[in-house]
Amino acid sequence: MYPELYDKEGRCVRCKGTNKCHSCGGSGRRVLEEDSVFPEGTEVPCPTCFGGGDCKFCHGKKRKPKIIKTNDLARTNQGAGTNQGPITTIYCP
Repeated sequence: MYPELYDKEGRCVRCKGTNKCHSCGGSGRRVLEEDSVFPEGTEVPCPTCFGGGDCKFCHGKKRKPKIIKTNDLARTNQGAGTNQGPITTIYCP
């Protein structure tokens, strides 16, 4: 799965989290318009989902945002010390 296929809430950008094909709306069928005097369409299986109706990009799965818990925000020997003291380690919350 590719990260650019999901929005910040973890929903698929193609189906908006519905798990329905974005081309056929989940029906699995599409109507092909034919150029003729009589505007009749031919119903065919959807070429995107191959007639299944589900989203082929996310397969109904949401992506959980990855939150990294770390203490790597410590800056060693940076920042002013207290009361004109020496430079110390500061921590960014």
